[in-house]
Amino acid sequence: MQFDALKAVAAIGYLVQETEADLYSVMKMIYLADKEHLGQFGRTITGDDFTAMPKGPIPEATYNLCKYVDGKRSYYDPLPEARELLGMEGHKFVLLAEPELSHLSKSDRRALDYAADIYRRGGWKAVANASHDSAWKAAWAEAEARSKGSIAIDINAIAASLENGPALVEFLSDPHPGEAESAPC
Repeated sequence: MQFDALKAVAAIGYLVQETEADLYSVMKMIYLADKEHLGQFGRTITGDDFTAMPKGPIPEATYNLCKYVDGKRSYYDPLPEARELLGMEGHKFVLLAEPELSHLSKSDRRALDYAADIYRRGGWKAVANASHDSAWKAAWAEAEARSKGSIAIDINAIAASLENGPALVEFLSDPHPGEAESAPC
C-alpha cells in the first residue's frame, strides 16, 4: 500500500465536516476507518503506515501532513500545496477548501462514516477506546520495553486484530493475490 496524501486530506475534510472533531480524534478516526476498510476490502483508505504513540495509534504521514499545515514543518513532499486545502487553529482543523470527495470511493466513505459514528456516540473517549486495540497495545508494550516514545505498528498486527484476521494476514502476505504460484508458460 502506498500513501495517498490527497485521500488523506479528503478523509480529514470529510471527518471534520461530519464531526467537527479535533486533531487527536481525527487521527484516531482515520486509524479506525483504515482498519475497518482493511477488514472489508483488504486495503486501507489512505495507504498510511501507523505508529503507536503513548495516547494511541496515529497515521504517520497524515500526522506529518497536519504538522505541516500547522506550520510545525517547513515542507511536506507528498503534498506541498496542502496548506491551500487545510489549516489549523490550535488543535482544530480549518477547511480552506471543500474536501475533494472524488478522491474517496463509496467504500472509503462508508468506513469513514463507521469511524465518525463512533465519535458521534461517545466523543474523543470512544475513539480513543476503540483505537487502543490489541495491535496498538502490543506495539506500545514493545515501545515501552525498548524505552522508545513511538514505534511502528505492523499492518499484519492490525489485520490480525480483526475478525477475519488469519485470512487477511494471508492475503496481505501474497504479493500477487489471485495468481497461481506457477503459471503455465
